[in-house]
Amino acid sequence: MKTFRILVLAVLILSSPPAYSLSSSQAFRICSNDTTGDVIVRAKCKKGETTLKSTQQLIRAKAWGYITDGTVDTTRSSSNLTARKLDTGLYCVRVTGLSRAEVLPVITPDYSLSTCAKNFSSIISTVNSGCDSDEFGIINQCNVGGQSDFAFSIIVP
Repeated sequence: MKTFRILVLAVLILSSPPAYSLSSSQAFRICSNDTTGDVIVRAKCKKGETTLKSTQQLIRAKAWGYITDGTVDTTRSSSNLTARKLDTGLYCVRVTGLSRAEVLPVITPDYSLSTCAKNFSSIISTVNSGCDSDEFGIINQCNVGGQSDFAFSIIVP
């Protein structure tokens, strides 16, 4: 009889859902504290927290975008970002509402659209780029062969 009880107990333990799982009627919520802006995942947001409706609300950047040949892809970019092409591999980018001194962007070149054989980079330039005083320059270049046109992503935290 003792062996039977242990076996039944083992079956019950193995067949029960883990304590951390939610039932099919529950879903996680992404909650933002209205005072501090902190974000946490909960089954239900607490008083003083707002349920975020989309992942776009999680982006806390001042600006972000995807730029191809000097054109901002509006479907993947914030509305306050503009760009223009000055020359091969040289782009001027503006973040409306921010001065160049307030902008410290992070650039990621798109290798899939690069004509560079191996290594390439995107460089941020705030001086001598030929851009206006409220713009900053982005220089795309192959490590062998000089400046080159390729798409890049940008985020301004």
